[in-house]
Formats: sequence, C-alpha cells, structure tokens
Amino acid sequence: MKADGPLAEALPRGFEIYESPHGQVFLRKILPKLISDDELAVVEREIDRFVHLKGSRVERKLKVLTVYVADRKEHLIKELRQVTPWKLMAHLDRAPKDLWSYFAELQFVLVDDKRRLFHARRYCYRGSIDDWIDIGERGLLPKLAKQYIKHLDRESYFELF
Repeated sequence: MKADGPLAEALPRGFEIYESPHGQVFLRKILPKLISDDELAVVEREIDRFVHLKGSRVERKLKVLTVYVADRKEHLIKELRQVTPWKLMAHLDRAPKDLWSYFAELQFVLVDDKRRLFHARRYCYRGSIDDWIDIGERGLLPKLAKQYIKHLDRESYFELF
C-alpha cells in the first residue's frame, strides 16, 4: 500500500495475480478450476459469433461462468468525434477500450459435476429483485450457450425467464 519499501521477489505459494473484468488487480488465493478450459472456450466462441458482443469478457470462478457485456460507449465516442479536432482523431481511435465498462449479464452455473450439466441465469434489473434469476432448464453448456448468448445486449434478453 506504500509507494516505497522492499518489493516482494515472488508471489506467496498458493496465490496468484488476478484481474477482474472491471480491471481491478488483486493478489488472491488460487481457486480450483471446477470448470474446464474447454468449457470456458465454448462460451467465448459463442460470444465471438456476435459482432455486437465485441469486447465482452467471461469470468470463471469455481462453479460459475459469468459473461460480462462491454458497454463500449459508442454514443460517447460518436459525440466526441463531432467536437474533436482532426489532429486528435488518432487518439480518439485508440482510447475507446479505456472508456469501456462491463456489466455481468449472464451466468452458467455447473450443477452436475458428473454429467457436466449447467443451469443458465440472467441478471434481473427490477427494483424489487436486482439479483440473478434462473432461466430455462439445466443442460449441456454448448446448447445453453447457443440458446442464451444471442440475447445479450438485445431487447429479447428481458423476456428470458
């Protein structure tokens, strides 16, 4: 927490450097990987199929894969382009990722370790709820990812129950 002093030469055993989808960096205990790299890749590949989800991130934490949708601030960039001198446009083209923010919108929760079944849930923004709600039936991750990721950042998302 201080700007000066001795630096650590190595990470403590059993710890890792972790960066959250929001860009915060932590030193934390290494978490077990209960969801495989292949399962994580299934969700990432499905997100990559949709241009409107460019920049979205997936966080793996114990039995939960959380999809964070990027708010790319395109409306702000568009407004800035109208008032930015042409000499500074190159800076504006490089800056947008610094302006992005991320919102947790969809989760896939591992509910059956043996059969590798997941349950999908979405974030509910009703003032009386403001929490995760289950949607659909449990199933295999590729099927659930294909079924639900296409709704992210679309009006149809709010119809998922």
